[in-house]
Amino acid sequence: MSDHEIKCRFFSQEDLLGAGCLDIRMSIEAGDVMFPEKIVQIFNEDTQERINCLPATFKQEKIVA
Repeated sequence: MSDHEIKCRFFSQEDLLGAGCLDIRMSIEAGDVMFPEKIVQIFNEDTQERINCLPATFKQEKIVA
């Protein structure tokens, strides 16, 4: 892998639930995680159609999710 290569994977809701994303104990054991403010992109002011982006970084593993 080159120094500038970016790998990206998309996960469905089923993938995340199957991986235990709602398991609070697993979340606590994940270690040093950075959770910046969420990003909201509103597509329609009248209907409030939007996407909420909630990034997280696992510092030790150098993974951004």
